Parts: sequence; structure tokens; C-alpha cells
Amino acid sequence: MPLGVLYILNVGSTYPSCAEINSLELLTTCVIDSASINIIVNPLPIPNFNSNINFGGCLPFSPIFTNLTGSDGNGPGVVSAIWELGDGNTTDSLNSATNIYSQYGCYNVTLNVTTSEGCSADTTVTNIVCK
Repeated sequence: MPLGVLYILNVGSTYPSCAEINSLELLTTCVIDSASINIIVNPLPIPNFNSNINFGGCLPFSPIFTNLTGSDGNGPGVVSAIWELGDGNTTDSLNSATNIYSQYGCYNVTLNVTTSEGCSADTTVTNIVCK
């Protein structure tokens, strides 16, 4: 049984936020054993959404925001979404979100999506709602 074990992970390599260890080298006294393991590095989702806002409307204003993430078939599938609607309201609707804006002002909307592998990313549209 070795006195100590040292694990070395590809020094100088960079890993995306959803990466795990991609190789392992085991060094023991006077003996070098190597082991390789295959690790899948999953891509981050690329959040994307649109809205039905054309030129505005009267208060109370109730636009619909539609999640387009992965709708083109490229990129990973999304299993959850959190919408931050700019006025303190949030919702966890996967496909679309709506909100009633009852105060004049400009609002940012953020969509945060997560894949089944646990990778997440977000995007914010600044001043998407201005009333």
C-alpha cells in the first residue's frame, strides 16, 4: 500500500462550467500507473427568447415572452427556465411567460435556462418593455 497518492489533472487545461475531470494520473512511490477515463463535456445552452411587443400598448400592459432556446435543433435541450420579468416578478414557465406591467417605466427581462445535464446560462434584454 503506498504511503501517499497524488492526483494530477491536465495542468494548463481549461474546463467549461459543466466539465468534470477528463484524465487522471496516479503516482505512487517508484511506480507510475496511469488511468484514462472518458468524460463528456456538455455544451452550455444558448438562451434566446422573443416577445409579442411591437409598438407598445396601454397600461396595464401584458406582453408574452417565448423561449426559443434550442428551437433550431442546435444545442442542448432545456429542461427548466426561470424568467425574471424586471418588476420583481419571476416565473418558472419553460415555454413562455407573461406579466402584467401596471406601472410606467422600462423593464429588463432575463431568461435563465438549464439543460438536463445541469448546465445553465442566461440572457437579458435591456428595456424590452418601456411604458
